[in-house]
Amino acid sequence: MISLRPFPGPLVSVVLTVLVIALVFLFDPRGTWPLGLVNLVAFGLVLSVSWPFRHREALVSTSLPRKFSATLALGVVLSAWGGGIVLGELGNLMFRLWPIPAAWMAVLARLFDLSSPLKVLIPLMLVAPLTEEGLFRGLMLPALARRHGARTAVLWTSLLFALVHLNPWQGAGALVAGLYLGALRLRTGGVFWPMVAHSLFNGFPLLLSLAGFVVTGYNTPPSSATGDPMPVVLLLPAAVALGVGLVLSFRGCFASNLSDRMEE
Repeated sequence: MISLRPFPGPLVSVVLTVLVIALVFLFDPRGTWPLGLVNLVAFGLVLSVSWPFRHREALVSTSLPRKFSATLALGVVLSAWGGGIVLGELGNLMFRLWPIPAAWMAVLARLFDLSSPLKVLIPLMLVAPLTEEGLFRGLMLPALARRHGARTAVLWTSLLFALVHLNPWQGAGALVAGLYLGALRLRTGGVFWPMVAHSLFNGFPLLLSLAGFVVTGYNTPPSSATGDPMPVVLLLPAAVALGVGLVLSFRGCFASNLSDRMEE
């Protein structure tokens, strides 16, 4: 009997990620498409082609939670709010260590343009979580965990998640966020909660802006090549919220530890 190894493996996962990036540049080389549309097309094509070959555990990743956990929900909200601020400051640090070119300043500024809120909220809070979690935590992570263990799978998918952001200023935060999202996917047995967390990570800065709360360095576009640091009075409570959120996220999960099942 032929034994088929879970799909995709590490190298194929890299190929799929590079294919997404190539499709983005192929369809929208000048960055003129509406925000999120090119990602929807690129990720959609790659998922459509590769999903029929997926590892069986990927089926689990698409399921909705069987019951609601208030503890887990609070943990995800606190982790997304606190983590978004802490990782935002990591991005500011990247700006200071590696000055951002003017071309990328314009790209990042599009993410904060709320002149038409839905044109930003839908891509960042709906399209990005669905497509990116579907590929990295839905398709790739289960197969990689079965082949190489849960820790390697979480790290590898986090690296690819950072790579697909195409720049170090967002990629550094995406790498760290990917570790949380991967661990959350393993602990809950699906991508529902990682999608929710991803949506909140992206959405909190925009929602606060719409509510009239503007914090320099958090929900404002980079105003200089060196970046603007956040106030300490915001960073400290955010760090506390992140710590509490992490504890609640991984104490309040209701599914069995999927990483154990994947490594059996």
